[in-house]
Amino acid sequence: TTSLGEVTRTRAPSVLIEFAYHDNPMDAEWIRNHIDEIARNVVLSLTEYFKIPFVEPQPIQTATVEVSSGNLNIRSLPFRAFIGKAPNGAQVFVLGQYDGWYVVRYDQYEGYVSGDYIVLNY
Repeated sequence: TTSLGEVTRTRAPSVLIEFAYHDNPMDAEWIRNHIDEIARNVVLSLTEYFKIPFVEPQPIQTATVEVSSGNLNIRSLPFRAFIGKAPNGAQVFVLGQYDGWYVVRYDQYEGYVSGDYIVLNY
């Protein structure tokens, strides 16, 4: 339908995903009981569509950069051009993992680094 406010009053590109009818008590209960699974599946679908890594949320950990020389490149995505560098011994925050890569925060940078050069601090 084109009469729904969610459709007619949008001011940005959008997608309306209908999982169930929230005004149906059984459907509303199903939504409440499956909200995490629904959210995970929507995010996974979007990352697949846009061909970007799906990084599972995890508790933030600290880690140390361990390179034999030079700096560790921080990349916008795995195998992409680097956006920053972290020196040997630098402490970084690990936000997630993807296929041998860590998503890290270091200074003003947030991006991907090869897991080969990161030692998690336990």
